[in-house]
Amino acid sequence: MRRIFWMSLLLAAVSTGAFADAKILQVDDFGAVGDGKHDDVGALVRAIDALKKLGPGGTLEFTAGRIYRLGLRDDSIAQIDLQNMTNATVNGNGSMLLTTPRQAAIRVKRCEGVTVKNLVIEQDPLAFTQATITKVSPEDGFFEMKIMEGYDDLPTVAMLREWGFPRWDWGSILDPKLRRIRWDTRDHFRVTQIDPISERAYRLHVLDSFKDDLKPVRVGDVYFQPIQYNVESRLAKIDGGRYAASIHVTNSGDCLIENVTLYSGRSSMTSRVDLNYGRVTFRGFKVMFRPGTDRIVTNWRDGMHCKDNRIGPTIEDCYFEGMLDDSINLSQNTLMASEIISDTTFRMAKAEGPKRWGKDTSSVWVGDELMVFYPVTGEYIGPFKVASVNENAREIITFEKPIPNVVAGQIRSGIDKNATHFYNLNMCNSGFIIRNNTFMPQRRHAMLVRSPNGLIEGNTIEEVGGHGVLLANEYGHFYEGPFPQNIVVRSNTIRNTHLAPICAETHSGPEVNRLVKNIEITGNTLTSDAPAIELSSVANVEVANNRFRSLDGKEMAEPVQVKTSIGVRIR
Repeated sequence: MRRIFWMSLLLAAVSTGAFADAKILQVDDFGAVGDGKHDDVGALVRAIDALKKLGPGGTLEFTAGRIYRLGLRDDSIAQIDLQNMTNATVNGNGSMLLTTPRQAAIRVKRCEGVTVKNLVIEQDPLAFTQATITKVSPEDGFFEMKIMEGYDDLPTVAMLREWGFPRWDWGSILDPKLRRIRWDTRDHFRVTQIDPISERAYRLHVLDSFKDDLKPVRVGDVYFQPIQYNVESRLAKIDGGRYAASIHVTNSGDCLIENVTLYSGRSSMTSRVDLNYGRVTFRGFKVMFRPGTDRIVTNWRDGMHCKDNRIGPTIEDCYFEGMLDDSINLSQNTLMASEIISDTTFRMAKAEGPKRWGKDTSSVWVGDELMVFYPVTGEYIGPFKVASVNENAREIITFEKPIPNVVAGQIRSGIDKNATHFYNLNMCNSGFIIRNNTFMPQRRHAMLVRSPNGLIEGNTIEEVGGHGVLLANEYGHFYEGPFPQNIVVRSNTIRNTHLAPICAETHSGPEVNRLVKNIEITGNTLTSDAPAIELSSVANVEVANNRFRSLDGKEMAEPVQVKTSIGVRIR
């Protein structure tokens, strides 16, 4: 009772401004226990409310060395939910958050100058399970497995349906010693049926198209299966709820995520940075295996997914390992005209995922300049300036001058690949910086870059399952763009990647078009048995002063492979 009394006095003092000079709040003063057992989410919500009332300059601190268990919130998809704040700081002081896989850990939305730092994030329960493979039968299209000690059993089909998932999502088979997918093994498997065969043991049937891919799989390999835990239905429908990233920074400017370590993420992106108007910096961010565990995956999807930002993010001194998708994806959502109202006015299709046409989240503003890409011909024309955005239906956009030959589309994978693409030059992560990061084994590319005007410098990349650096657009499936142009890739060390350490290429229709251009690749140390640099349908590329070695230490005979490109200078 005494604790509740003092908490009430503290909240009253904050709300009335009595502690106007007391800019540091302690989450423990709002009822947090920090023993790893007690649910501290209610205390955290009260503390965040008080931080907001403090106004600019306030700090909320956790106690060093404690473990704060955070149960399910009923009012937000994120547990640390910072909205409409200016110059505020959340300082974990190295404490750990035990978060639920049903919600995101951190969200920063409509904020200016907000910092979240010095936190360790762990899921409890984990949003995945692991099992040791005990039998493989490629001819019959199945493998058998036993759930490993310390990992949750598989949910039943009835539980999946109750949670709103009609089927199992894809999983991966990895080598437990390498802690990655072997290069001779397919990087994912789709399961059609799971049959219990004994306690915590199962037979998994794969799609017919995956049968031959079971041939390299060995007894003793480990199967990773994400578990899509239920999100309360109301929350699942807002803010990308069901697939909200563990950390999300959106509609904000000049915000910092610093010295935050994530041992395990929910079944979604590790972090998402989108629709920000000012630079967002991730510094000292780590996605890594929890020490002392036998985990083979840290997170099911991307490490950092950066979309539609007006200024590119800065990602520096970070560490990435164990993810089942790209460590960093820098790109823009393609826009398409679902309705051609006139040759200057179009209703743009809504992409899948979080809504992008609300007052806060529209990816097009008056005065923005959009380029137009015609995949069939490879033409890339513009820019076309936006004259107006409909206030009542923000997806209706009018341009200052006509746009010719627009083909309508709705951003449907495999269906609208010939539709006209619109790319907003003001929302494409221009000016991004990726420097002094470390990328260790994981499923796909260390860096997948589709954005222009950036620097990739001083990074160390080893044993990733794709390219070290991939500079390319994409259309027909994910519809990500625009085109990497004016990129500097220098002083990086890249070793033993599954695909070429550095690749730059343009994807277009039947006509060859070199829209990936003006690339500088200098001073890198590249070690690989494949060509170290692949250039396809690119223009104006400088390759200079790089060191090339094969994996046996010998100098590489033909380190650079060039196809259908112009203006490539190698020295």
